[in-house]
Amino acid sequence: MRIVRALSVLALGIVAAGVAVPVAQADPAPRGCGYQGWGTYEHCSNVNVMLQVSRFFGSDFKVCVKPGRTDLQQYSPGPQNWAVTDAWYVGGANCIPGYKGTVD
Repeated sequence: MRIVRALSVLALGIVAAGVAVPVAQADPAPRGCGYQGWGTYEHCSNVNVMLQVSRFFGSDFKVCVKPGRTDLQQYSPGPQNWAVTDAWYVGGANCIPGYKGTVD
């Protein structure tokens, strides 16, 4: 973390001098199991499960995920594939991973 801060301070100093330098940002640390933010879900059990996914513009959808980290944005229907705001377990143990449709 100190290295990231040092690079940020260095980059700010360079930007202040009139030279723009992109600063690499560290990947956020997982917050345990469940929805991690930014459309990411960390599934910690050893079986596939069904999730209900909420979107900013409504039109929730269901998706089956395998154990590990999943980017839910890739399953978001329509052009707003950045719009995932939350996700939670709804059952369906041992389902086949992938998009399963919208929620009525």
